[in-house]
Amino acid sequence: MLGLTVDGQGNVLLGQMLDGNQSDKAWHPEWLETLDQRLPEQLWRNDLYVSDSAVISPKAVAKLAELQVKFLGRLPENYKLCRDVKEAAWAQPDQFMDLGSFSPKKHAAQYRVQFHSGSLYDQAVRCLVVHSDALDKRKEKALQHEVAQERGQLERLQESLEDRRFSCRDDAALAAESALRELHCKWHAPTFEVHEETVLRRRPGRPKKDAPPPTRQEYRLQLTIPQPDPQILKAERERRSTFVLVTDDQHFGARQLLEAYKGQDHAEHGFRWMKDDPHLDAFYVQKPDRVAGIGMLLTLGLQFVRWMRSLVRTALQDQPPLVLPDKRVLPAPSDRVIIESLAPIWLAKVRHQGQEWYQWAAVPPHSARILQALGTDLDDIFSAPT
Repeated sequence: MLGLTVDGQGNVLLGQMLDGNQSDKAWHPEWLETLDQRLPEQLWRNDLYVSDSAVISPKAVAKLAELQVKFLGRLPENYKLCRDVKEAAWAQPDQFMDLGSFSPKKHAAQYRVQFHSGSLYDQAVRCLVVHSDALDKRKEKALQHEVAQERGQLERLQESLEDRRFSCRDDAALAAESALRELHCKWHAPTFEVHEETVLRRRPGRPKKDAPPPTRQEYRLQLTIPQPDPQILKAERERRSTFVLVTDDQHFGARQLLEAYKGQDHAEHGFRWMKDDPHLDAFYVQKPDRVAGIGMLLTLGLQFVRWMRSLVRTALQDQPPLVLPDKRVLPAPSDRVIIESLAPIWLAKVRHQGQEWYQWAAVPPHSARILQALGTDLDDIFSAPT
């Protein structure tokens, strides 16, 4: 495993190779000590430490308080504080504040937020309840699947119970209650009725002449499965379409906090870059220290690529966007685009009067702009005799 800390632009600050069985929650407190020793104080003390829910543990929160570092993380769904602030937010839905989208894309997610105060491990915190309409779309399919799955279980139970015969009304009711209790219905509220029936009770041998046919009383169950309560489904959709961010900072606004939390994708994108085939192909090593060595080489590679990306994006801020040969227009090129833009550059080795040097032979326009953004002068580099 690899632990990675990046800044708000995705530039790598520190990385660490870890045992494959390392727990995130156990790693965080130790890693915080390392960050405190390695990072400049002005960077470490004056900003937020942003992480996912792994940072929300008693040891990590206590360590951050000891180091006087403000944190921002996602509150785990199984915390009582998370459930409480969600209920409080949806009890007053008109109090949600619209933040709009954080992306220029056409169908980007729209966000609404509410602030609530709370206590986490005896520490006062602010909870930001975030509602995303994109979460509605992603979670709706899962919710419908759960409802359909529960209905299927009830229909199989219905068929099983209605085929049975009971000799006592109480036995029939007890069987239905026990079966429904084991099923733990969350979305449906099934009911049942016990019906009494008179059935013929045939005995062996010839019946007596003019004797009334022998009968007996049996009891059958009828199970009714209504449609889920719309109010229950609505409340569940609201719960699933929200998540809760928690911080001990008292100054950052809602948009700043949500932007900071979404910024942790920079670390996730770094992991994806490392796992990409051109960077990490199949390999086999026997010694753990060589595995660690490969991991640290990948970390250094990511650090170098992110440094290039930072230079290119900064240089293009006040310039027209980059136009690729396939007509894509990119105001902020990705790591992959920058690397691929350097690939088609050709150099020519020139010999003249006993001298040799390299000269640019073919530089596509988009590659030239990348080189210029990296601070490379096409007229000077490699043009001097060697």
